[in-house]
Amino acid sequence: MSDIENWEPVTFRKWIVPCLIIAFVLAIPSWYWREYEYEHSNTNYYRSDNGTPLSFGPPKSNQSSNKKEDSNFDSIPEPWWDRPWLIAVITAVYAIFAGLQWKAINLTAKINQEAAKAALLNAEALINSERPWLVVTWASDKKTPGLFLFGCRNHGNTPAKVAYLSARACFVNSKHKLAIPPDYSTHARLPDLNIIVHRGSFEIEHGLNAQTYIRDHRKEDAINSSGEFLVYYGNVIYRDTLYPDSSPEGEHETRWCFFYQPDERKLLREGPKEYNRYT
Repeated sequence: MSDIENWEPVTFRKWIVPCLIIAFVLAIPSWYWREYEYEHSNTNYYRSDNGTPLSFGPPKSNQSSNKKEDSNFDSIPEPWWDRPWLIAVITAVYAIFAGLQWKAINLTAKINQEAAKAALLNAEALINSERPWLVVTWASDKKTPGLFLFGCRNHGNTPAKVAYLSARACFVNSKHKLAIPPDYSTHARLPDLNIIVHRGSFEIEHGLNAQTYIRDHRKEDAINSSGEFLVYYGNVIYRDTLYPDSSPEGEHETRWCFFYQPDERKLLREGPKEYNRYT
C-alpha cells in the first residue's frame, strides 16, 4: 500500500501522544490557578477601623446575610473557558489537526515533486527518441583492394547539423594504451551539406588504404608480428534541431575507433571507451 493510501491513520497514531502531552502541560497552569483561587477565596482578612489585620477566618458577623449571596454566587454557571479539561481537549484536537495538515502539505509537495521528475524523464525520453544519432561505419571498396571507406549516417528521426569532423590514422604499441584524452586536432573535410536528414549519410575523407599506409611507413613486419597496430579514429560534433543553437543541451558527439586486422584484412571497432562514445 502506498503512502497516499495510509498516511492518515499512521499520522494520527504518531501525533496523538505528543498532542495529549502538550495539552496536559498547557492545562496545568489553569488547574493550579483554580486551586489557588479556591484556597484564598475561603480565607478573609478582617481589619480594625484603623486598617490593622486582626484575624483570619470566616466573618464573625453578618453570616446569615452572606448565605444568600453565597448561594446566588454558587448558582452562576461556570464559563466554558474556565474549564481546564475542555481547554485540554480543544488544544489536543487542534494540535492533532495541525499535525495532519502539516503531513498532508509535505505529502502533497512530495507528490508534486515526483510528478515533475516523471514529466522531465518522459520529456527527455521523447527527445532522445526523436533526436539525431550519427553513427560511423566502414565498408571495403570493391574496386580498390585494401581500401576502406568510412561513412557517417543519421539513424535518428530529426536532422543533424554537423559542426566539426576529425579523422586520423596512426600506429600504437597496444590496443589498450591509446593516449587519453584522444587527440582530435586533425581536422577532416566537412560534408557539402551540414544538415544530415533522417537516414542521410556522408563520406569521411577519401577512406584509408591500410596496406598502402603500412607499406609507406615501413611497418609490415611490426604489424604482422602484432608489435604495432594501425588505428583509424576520429569524432563528429553535431547539433540537433530540437534546441536553439545557443543551448548547450543540443550539442552531441560521436567518437569512433577502428583497429586494422592484417590476417583478416578488415577493421574492428576497439579501443578505450573514451574513443568509442555517443552523447
